[in-house]
Amino acid sequence: MLPRFARFASPLLLAAAPVLFSACGKDNERRSAEARPRTHVYEYGERVLFGLGGEAERFEIEGWSAMEQEFTWTDGPVASLGCRLRFSRTPVFLHVKAGAMVDPPKLPAQPVEVRIVEPFGRPGNFKVLAHWQIAQTKFYNATIPPQFMQNPDESIVRFEFHIGRPISPAEVGQGRDDRRLGMKVYELVIDRSPEPPRDQ
Repeated sequence: MLPRFARFASPLLLAAAPVLFSACGKDNERRSAEARPRTHVYEYGERVLFGLGGEAERFEIEGWSAMEQEFTWTDGPVASLGCRLRFSRTPVFLHVKAGAMVDPPKLPAQPVEVRIVEPFGRPGNFKVLAHWQIAQTKFYNATIPPQFMQNPDESIVRFEFHIGRPISPAEVGQGRDDRRLGMKVYELVIDRSPEPPRDQ
């Protein structure tokens, strides 16, 4: 039995209907990931919490696991965050409170390369900001050069965390969890101060 609208539709429309409806609800994930940062302005000094009840998901693009009570794990070799940064004449500083998935003595610290990308720049800007060796849970810091905040209005940027050796708990005999974990991120702050915020 055809739906009511189909009784009056042309044969050409009916032939195309399966294609049209099969495409509904399917986004181009790459384009969606690039577009998400356009809608979220980051206010300097704002503490973005990655535990349950926090707002980190507003900035997450890819490579993140589900939120846990106090933090979110990165899942896979790369995790990225996107936002819009307001104009600044001076450098600003990225502060990330994080721990890591380690396996001493073979992997005493998780190596993480931190990059910033301006995907819509002409030409696109890209820079490695820091190399972190994450073992204990604390704030890890990087300086963001002013060139990434030079748009008179706002600059769209993406932060990428390239995990040196993501490992699963199952791989090291800690249960059946097969996620490839790297950093566990508690909070993030971008500020004009080189000093990270104090723990609350």
